[in-house]
Amino acid sequence: MIAYLSANNLAETAAALRAELNLGEDVFDAAVAKKYETLLEKKWTGVVRLQKKACLRVLHSVYQTCPLVTAISNWHIITDNGPRVPKRGTTI
Repeated sequence: MIAYLSANNLAETAAALRAELNLGEDVFDAAVAKKYETLLEKKWTGVVRLQKKACLRVLHSVYQTCPLVTAISNWHIITDNGPRVPKRGTTI
């Protein structure tokens, strides 16, 4: 968190977090902060990607198991493949 805050120009917030956690510059220096400054953003990107994947799987399973959705989708398939009314002005 401190590395992320420092990298995003939130020095006061990073200093407040350091003070709250009793972390001095000797424990978590600028070199260590530089190493971890993109880690938090990468983790959150991965979390969002996994949440999206989980939501899509749940939606897919609901779509397959819900009888109403199945009936509606089957009706749509039947009406699309059924006989059609000829265009006006054409002979049969």
